[in-house]
Amino acid sequence: MTAQTPYSAFQPNRYKSRVSEDLNCIIESLRRELVEVSATSGFTSDIVLELSQRLDKYIVLAQRQMKVERRTGLEH
Repeated sequence: MTAQTPYSAFQPNRYKSRVSEDLNCIIESLRRELVEVSATSGFTSDIVLELSQRLDKYIVLAQRQMKVERRTGLEH
């Protein structure tokens, strides 16, 4: 398997600071697991679908958190 660039390398710093560190860790961990599992199981396997759906839920939580912080003026 080739070396992967961490997703966080593609995120602007302003977004990273607005999402809680715990939530960021969960998202990054699920993303890595999804990449690994999809490489061995294929994109249409049940486990890949389940991981993708879990990751989607956490991404939505992060987006909501950023939206609330933006609305309340807590941007960094």
